[in-house]
Amino acid sequence: MGSDNRIERAEAYAGSLFNAFNALEGAESGLADLAWVGTIFEPERLPLHNVHFYALFAVSCVHDLAEIGNELHARVPAMDEQWAKHNQVHLGAMADGSNHVITKEPINTIDDLQGLKLLAGGAVANWLEGTGAVAVYAAFPEFYNSISTGVADGAVMTINGMHPFKIHAVAPYTTLVDMVGPITGSPTMNADKFNCVPEDVQGVLREPGGEFSQMVADAVAGREAGF
Repeated sequence: MGSDNRIERAEAYAGSLFNAFNALEGAESGLADLAWVGTIFEPERLPLHNVHFYALFAVSCVHDLAEIGNELHARVPAMDEQWAKHNQVHLGAMADGSNHVITKEPINTIDDLQGLKLLAGGAVANWLEGTGAVAVYAAFPEFYNSISTGVADGAVMTINGMHPFKIHAVAPYTTLVDMVGPITGSPTMNADKFNCVPEDVQGVLREPGGEFSQMVADAVAGREAGF
């Protein structure tokens, strides 16, 4: 992108540095210079980044959600200020498709939810209040084992999350509810490290954020279309 500087990356996956629930602290402390932080897991420390969870059935198009996420950061200074409190710089919003109910047994009416233990990530658990179902707080990588071992009867999740983790193999029934699509998280950079790199490198790090958002949205939409 025109810079004479180069970035050498050492990549870490699958919880080798920290798990999904500790990513905010991992990037804040500098354990990782760059990280994907799941805002979905931080409703208390990043409340503004979970605003879509309080507007059910509002927006389910993943491309619209990605655009909204980035525009919120552009228009509302408090969004970036919330990241700054945790020593991080926001680089782009990531959205997912709409949430549905995926279970071991078919769901025909809301009464069928009574007593079911349904896995739910972060603020999604709030949506089960009043349904008779019991929310079991967990992240996507835990869903398969939890359902297959009987810890849970199913999950509230997206089609995009279901396929990579093969949740349909242990919970073959999908009830299309179209609750809403979430802005699930953002790639961020430790602010101390960001402020130490040259300005042209800062620009290179910031500029692809919108492209990242759209690239992920395209992948998500493709999976949903093939369902």
